[in-house]
Amino acid sequence: MRRLHVHSHVTDVEASVAYYTRFFGKSPDVLKHDYAKWLLDDPRVNFAISNEAGHEAGIAHLGFQFDDKEDFETFRREPDRAPLDRENENNTVCCYANSDKAWFTDPDNMDWETFFTIAAAETYRGADEQELRMPMTTHRGGAE
Repeated sequence: MRRLHVHSHVTDVEASVAYYTRFFGKSPDVLKHDYAKWLLDDPRVNFAISNEAGHEAGIAHLGFQFDDKEDFETFRREPDRAPLDRENENNTVCCYANSDKAWFTDPDNMDWETFFTIAAAETYRGADEQELRMPMTTHRGGAE
């Protein structure tokens, strides 16, 4: 099963957490000083916000969170998606989670993150990563 994922950059995490807590009628499932995530069941949405230096407020990317590793692997290896602009990441830390990912970029540079979460992580991103991997448009230009 999949859950729609929406990640938005915000200017003030604390104010946004207060707003979205009231809006969704529940507290975030994950809450950090620079990040929050709500896992909603109706509709099935993973809605995340973050405050990352250098990013303007607004939608960062869209995507799908997979509940099943095999379903995720089938999706990212589907032959029809093979020619699409794609970047695979395995065992990567981002957004306080360790995940396998495949990023896709549509013709208008909208980034789509597809991922399967392996485990929670203690940091926003891995210590060995110099820049946030999302959205792809911020690190493209000859990269991978």
